[in-house]
Amino acid sequence: MEKFIEIFWTKMYDIYWENGDFENDIKNYDISSFNLVDVIIYLFNNKCDQGFILSALKWKTDLWSLLSKQDWMKIIENIKRNVGARYLIGNYGMYCDIVFLYRYLKIDGLKLLMETNIYKETKNNILQDIQKISFELEYSILDEENFEDGTFPNKELYPLIHNKLIKQACKKAKLDLANINKDILKFIENL
Repeated sequence: MEKFIEIFWTKMYDIYWENGDFENDIKNYDISSFNLVDVIIYLFNNKCDQGFILSALKWKTDLWSLLSKQDWMKIIENIKRNVGARYLIGNYGMYCDIVFLYRYLKIDGLKLLMETNIYKETKNNILQDIQKISFELEYSILDEENFEDGTFPNKELYPLIHNKLIKQACKKAKLDLANINKDILKFIENL
């Protein structure tokens, strides 16, 4: 199964960078036979371009729309993060799970991280890395424009998934940078 997932993402990545018809190709590709958690983990672990990963998630909503809180925690636990690699942060996919949860689903991905079985030292390193890219967690005017003008589809789906995850005891994300950074510091202090 992993070979099929690898072929899928390799094809999508090549189309994305060749300026092909990425949006239609990724939307129309049937992934119903795949384990969605495995597909996302593979994406985060093997395709390091943050722009590609976030575009793929926004265009292929069936990748994540059925995921539960437990699924997201499994994803967070299974991402291979090169913590402390400062030169990679900001343009590297190893934190797209937390960025996507915050920025688009408005779910506190850091709180989910804290609930996982990841070692405290690793959590601390992840939090320190996230602190350096905390601006990535904020929803931007450009994000809004991309949804409004149809660059990315299914804007109406995001609040529905947010509410589903809130009902599963996920916490709502704080959406301003000052409060995000306060939370990061609080999590680090409480480790």
